[in-house]
Amino acid sequence: MAMTQQKDKSGLGTMLFALGGALRGDKDFVAKAIQLKEMKESKEKKNQQEEAWKTWKENNLDLIPDTFKSLVNIMDSEQGINLAVKTLDTKPKTQSEYAAEILNKIRTIPGYQLTKEDELVLQVLRKADPLTRGIESIGAESISQIPQPQPDAGAIKTITTQAEYDALADGEEYITNGIRYKKGE
Repeated sequence: MAMTQQKDKSGLGTMLFALGGALRGDKDFVAKAIQLKEMKESKEKKNQQEEAWKTWKENNLDLIPDTFKSLVNIMDSEQGINLAVKTLDTKPKTQSEYAAEILNKIRTIPGYQLTKEDELVLQVLRKADPLTRGIESIGAESISQIPQPQPDAGAIKTITTQAEYDALADGEEYITNGIRYKKGE
């Protein structure tokens, strides 16, 4: 209600200014009245902008790094509001940024213990990795069915006796006195 009365008073003032111009015989009294009204509105808007910038600085200056505080203090309200709007226009973090943030905590804070949130983020990131998902999809049972190599399987035997030589199959490789041979050749 107070705002409506203030606008009515402002409008009344503009009309009286125009009427005075008309009574004086001013030919462009309407244009001057409109110009006066626009100047008043611009000044009001500038005052509101200054007040908004002052309030923002009071509430957020402690969040700004010390190196930028002096810059923020010398900005006019229009520059400051543009800066504030740009800081609000943040992009969501990427998976790499989340991982780097956790890694940085681990690296810089001695004895850092992962929080439940950190563990959840790392679990989600691990599940999001296509290679990890592929490996995990194989399953433990599939892995256990893969034949395991036997120790010394395919290894070339070192022969020191005639009995060991006789036990070799034709074409099998062996080593005697550091020299490699093939039985039957």
